[in-house]
Amino acid sequence: MLDAFFWWLTFLLLGLAALPITLSLFRHLPDRGYGFSRALGLLLFGYLFWLLGTARILPNSQAGAIGAFAIVLAFSSVLLYRRRRALLAFFQRRWGMVLATELVFGAVFVIWGVLRSYSPEIAHTEQPMDFALLNAILVSPNFPPNDPWFAGEPITYYYFGYLMSAGVSQLTGIGPEIAYNLSLMAIAGMAAAGIMSLVYNLVMSVRGPDGARAGIAAAMLSGGAAVILLLFMGNLVGLLEFVRVNELGSDAFWSWIAIDGLDGRDRGSSWFPSDTWWWWRSTRVINTFVDGGGIDYTITEFPFFSFMLGDLHPHVMSMPFVLLAIALSFNLLRSPGVWGLPMLLGATTVQARAKGPFVRFAAWWLAIFRGLVVGRRWDVAVVILALGALGFLNSWDLPTFTALFFAALLLRAFQVRAAGHRVDFKKIAGVMAVIVAGAGVLYLPFYVVFDSQAAGVLPVREAMTRQIHYVLIWGPFLLLNLSLLAALAWSGFREPLRRWALRRLGAEGLADEPPDSVEGGWRSSPAFWAVALPLVPFAIWAGIQLGIGVYEGSVGHELLSIGSRFWHLLPLFLILSIGLGLLFRKAAREGAASASAQFVLLLMLFGFLLTLGSELFRIVDLFNNRMNTVFKFYYQAWVLLSVGGAFSLYYWGSRRAGLGKAARWGWSALIAAIVVVIAAAFMFVPAAAYSKAERFDPSPTLNAFVAYQNRWPQEYEAVRWLQREAERGSVIVEAVPLGADGRPQGDYDPLVSRISRITGLPAVLGWPGHEHQWRGDPFDPIAERARDVDTIYRGQDLVEAQRALDRYGVTYVIVGDLERRTYGPEVVDRFAAFMDIAYENKGVVIYTSRASS
Repeated sequence: MLDAFFWWLTFLLLGLAALPITLSLFRHLPDRGYGFSRALGLLLFGYLFWLLGTARILPNSQAGAIGAFAIVLAFSSVLLYRRRRALLAFFQRRWGMVLATELVFGAVFVIWGVLRSYSPEIAHTEQPMDFALLNAILVSPNFPPNDPWFAGEPITYYYFGYLMSAGVSQLTGIGPEIAYNLSLMAIAGMAAAGIMSLVYNLVMSVRGPDGARAGIAAAMLSGGAAVILLLFMGNLVGLLEFVRVNELGSDAFWSWIAIDGLDGRDRGSSWFPSDTWWWWRSTRVINTFVDGGGIDYTITEFPFFSFMLGDLHPHVMSMPFVLLAIALSFNLLRSPGVWGLPMLLGATTVQARAKGPFVRFAAWWLAIFRGLVVGRRWDVAVVILALGALGFLNSWDLPTFTALFFAALLLRAFQVRAAGHRVDFKKIAGVMAVIVAGAGVLYLPFYVVFDSQAAGVLPVREAMTRQIHYVLIWGPFLLLNLSLLAALAWSGFREPLRRWALRRLGAEGLADEPPDSVEGGWRSSPAFWAVALPLVPFAIWAGIQLGIGVYEGSVGHELLSIGSRFWHLLPLFLILSIGLGLLFRKAAREGAASASAQFVLLLMLFGFLLTLGSELFRIVDLFNNRMNTVFKFYYQAWVLLSVGGAFSLYYWGSRRAGLGKAARWGWSALIAAIVVVIAAAFMFVPAAAYSKAERFDPSPTLNAFVAYQNRWPQEYEAVRWLQREAERGSVIVEAVPLGADGRPQGDYDPLVSRISRITGLPAVLGWPGHEHQWRGDPFDPIAERARDVDTIYRGQDLVEAQRALDRYGVTYVIVGDLERRTYGPEVVDRFAAFMDIAYENKGVVIYTSRASS
């Protein structure tokens, strides 16, 4: 466990190195963004390590990692010297919050360390892929890193998270077999510290009627609640698992629930769920079954499940940086004026003096660069860096949270305009253009080589999420967020509704205030846009559906489909319309005074809009369904609604004292309902953890190789030899099984591509399906490599086999247990005629070309 201490210490140092930058960047927040210092430090370190490694200025080694860390430390030290008094004053004022944040990070780090230590293996689902990319980055001579499963080509996947973990592994000297699990622990810790900081700031920014702030204790408790909602809560399917195993519920009930594998059969012999991987069902909730087959298979994963499962996947690794982007958006909303406009106004002035379109464009960008560098607007550069990183971390997050940042920018502009100041929205659009362009430029080396299976957007035609499935997934968040929305709507719309009713009754004199006047007619009415905007995605979808109906001659069927889906989604339209109307009203009437409530409303709107979007459109990919769309959008929504849910807990917790006797009964009923629903969702957590950890029977370790070494000792020794002796840039070939149709197989088989994934050395071909996902169509280059591997191992012509080896620059040919089972036992002696044995033990022979030996 000493490695865990050094990993924790390294992240502490990264946080301290970035602390002066963090406190300056988040200067508009009560805690100055302290909870994001580790994430920001890791981002700055990782970016410099990658960029300077790509430019061949720093090597991909421990020395290069130390160099990148030293640059961050040097820049931060200058800020520290200039602002040392302010930094000292911050610690004197906020030492309690700092201590609480450190305790939360440490506690979550330890909790996941304990849980991972009882199931540390890298042997299922996406783990082999994740480990392959981590190792490939560690052993690549430079960046972009080599693809471990497609020799000769760079990784064409969003690999920034893996690179940051590899960088910390280089920095500490801790091997990847331990760094993999330590990375999961640190990501969970950073996410916990981040959401605690975010909710703390939201609560501390609330002002009461007398101008008083919320108490620090309430803010910390709310932040702690956010950690639980985000990281330590399941959905309500966990409750159903207990209902099932205790033989409750009729066959009709389970047929109505319709979750694959969750029925009245095979219920077990105890009160506790115990069938193999029962907890998996909580993430495969949405589906529609026709004639016994599913036609809408989706993934509904959530953070606790992700960390328990142990996939070091982009949607997990991006979580702290998603929260960083959300915090930057709130920081923007709290800033004086309209953020970014001074920089752009200067640029526009310079542009106006220039002559000619090209000269004006060049002058504009040069002025912006001058504003960033000479004008010391490095904070704008850091914002662009943080938002742009999302595309490199998990490309699904980039549009969502850049849009959130832009929405916060527009909201701040509306607040400023409502206060009587003039705002030029054309210049706001210019700020957005700078951010988008800057994010592209900062990460241009990644986008130059990036490829993807994504091929556009299509409407979701037949599939719809059943209401019961939606409630099972979102039950706690629906109760928390909608109760808050209802309370805010009642307080915000009660008086306008009262005045409207009095006027309708002809009692204008009792209405106290004149009716709200709207200049420009209905098109300028906030109420109109509150109703219209949520319907825009549906209108687009309906238009496409009608077009398809005209083309296919099925207009009547499509009209019925449109009507059915509208009524199905009407509750979401109402939620979005009420929330948007309330947001418009608060921004116009209260301005920055209710920034916290407005921002929480904005997060709610984005969260519910993501769930609505997955009912209407899907990203086109190789799976030809909405599985990934639901997966990624729901995961983002979980983060957003966790923040809203925690703020709701604060809101209701602070309201009891001012209520009358009757209202207290209602308050008590609501609190009781919240407790019951959260407890029901929490049941999944200890049960699933206990099951995944194999009842805590194994000896705890964070070393992922222990089980591997015990089960395949000969292969383990061969791997260790390759790690010691193989030079960077070496290429291997190992078995690629072929199906009956001649297509390469092996995805999700932990026995396939094992040498390449553990060593990081690029193989001619690894998991073919994943390469297809990363590189998209056509499949022919992948199939060709599979045929070449087959030629190498069992082709009749040894000359052709040699040519295939030369084509890919193969250094080592692996002959182990998988190769014997795939190609027959005679494969062991096949290469002796034209290759030398580089390494041999009882189970594995590694051949090398005679020119290489």
